[in-house]
Amino acid sequence: MTSPMVVEFNVQPPGKSATGTLFLGIRVGDKDALKSLEAAQALRRSGLHAELVLKRLEPSGSINMPLVRVESQAGVPARTIAVSADGRVPGVWMDEVDGASLQSAGLESPKRRYTQLAFAWAQGIQPGKYQLSIRLLGQPPQLASIQSELLVAYRHKSK
Repeated sequence: MTSPMVVEFNVQPPGKSATGTLFLGIRVGDKDALKSLEAAQALRRSGLHAELVLKRLEPSGSINMPLVRVESQAGVPARTIAVSADGRVPGVWMDEVDGASLQSAGLESPKRRYTQLAFAWAQGIQPGKYQLSIRLLGQPPQLASIQSELLVAYRHKSK
């Protein structure tokens, strides 16, 4: 993807099963949960990385929102670190989003099984209008054969 995809959207307050953290990533879906998981794992291993910029749109102008990502290494607990100013993220990780809000908005089919891959999180997001710019870098060839879609959603609240 040479030029970024830019989407504008409104953020509502999180539902009761969601956190205040916004998931920025992709999801893959299939009727078969195992196929969805296998496709997501293939994308995760492929080295898929991106540039992301999230802005809050205000009447006075736009405000860049800080993003974080999860860094994990074998034998070391995962940790969240700030995404650099250029918005580059070196990969994706599997994550959970608030499926209840997606279902109520008609964005999730009960006949499909989804696996989500996060590029970054925006923590403590307030309701309002936002703009996300995303550009995939080093697109792996298998991305073309895997049905995936951009997903912006609240993260699922752990019980």
